[in-house]
Amino acid sequence: MLISIFTFVSECLTVKKSGNPWWGLLIPFYSTYVLCKMGKKPKLFWVYLPIEILLGAVYSVFSFIYVQTLSFAFYSAAVGQNISDDIADYLTELLDGNMLALLAVLAVALVVSIASLIISVILCISIAKAFGRSGWFGVGLLFVPVVFWAILAFDSTIEYVRDDLPVDEDGYYTTE
Repeated sequence: MLISIFTFVSECLTVKKSGNPWWGLLIPFYSTYVLCKMGKKPKLFWVYLPIEILLGAVYSVFSFIYVQTLSFAFYSAAVGQNISDDIADYLTELLDGNMLALLAVLAVALVVSIASLIISVILCISIAKAFGRSGWFGVGLLFVPVVFWAILAFDSTIEYVRDDLPVDEDGYYTTE
């Protein structure tokens, strides 16, 4: 939990360093917009938003099935019935005739998860480049956030690059 809090504080300080409101990270959906704006890709938010909403809906369906299965298991245990047979019967009844729908939901979940990962990589690379760092630093922001967000937040030599600076042929900002 302390690592999560430290990472969140690092993100807030980095957002503040970029000139955006740090409290924007506390508000759902707006936090994504703030990160897209910080990465200088605000239009990416409109691609990312429906994907995240769809991903939340798919996970909600699976959570519902999981909670139903658990509640049925607890009920069966409370009345002293054989739990494993009852759960198998319940799941068979639930999935009977719905297997194609379940496979479709699984396929959507897979595609949407991959799209979300790709967009997250693009966003983190954009944020890294907005601070004058490499694309690999952006990958680090996504996969090892506790280290890389802290570097952006606490290293006083790293500054947010303004929009009026020229860009070289590799896409990095230069001061020349």
